[in-house]
Amino acid sequence: QQYAIKSAVAARAQKEPAKYKEIYSALKRRFQVARYDQIMKEDYEEALTFIREMQLAAQLPARPKQNEAEPVAVNDQEVRYELGMTRAEIESFGQFIYCWKYLFRPSLVTFRELLSAVHSPLAGNLYDATFDTTLNRLEEVFRKHGIPVGPERLSGVIPYYP
Repeated sequence: QQYAIKSAVAARAQKEPAKYKEIYSALKRRFQVARYDQIMKEDYEEALTFIREMQLAAQLPARPKQNEAEPVAVNDQEVRYELGMTRAEIESFGQFIYCWKYLFRPSLVTFRELLSAVHSPLAGNLYDATFDTTLNRLEEVFRKHGIPVGPERLSGVIPYYP
């Protein structure tokens, strides 16, 4: 299985080091492992599908440096930013997370499977959008600050279909 994953990555990366890095990083993020060889056996087929269908970033030229200095981490401490949001903005953000992650996901999965079955190049985009872990991280940040955004928060407003 490890050999098949390495081969799939190599075929997709086409000898471009940046693509290897992008694919392996996305694979580790998607399956929440430190190394690709830690992917569970039951996730093997999904990993191969992910490699085949993931959307690779367009290779853009490096952005020119601006005059502003970037914040620097001191003693390996995470740099923290403050963001002010109104209650309405937080509610809108929470509703977006709820709809995309909980309400629409079953339909998106079904549609992605259909696109994949007909070998549409759009299947990878929809896979990335549906299973991106960014929403999970955002939801965790909101919860950390005492703002639930999952079905427990909005279940009375929008129906939840698991």
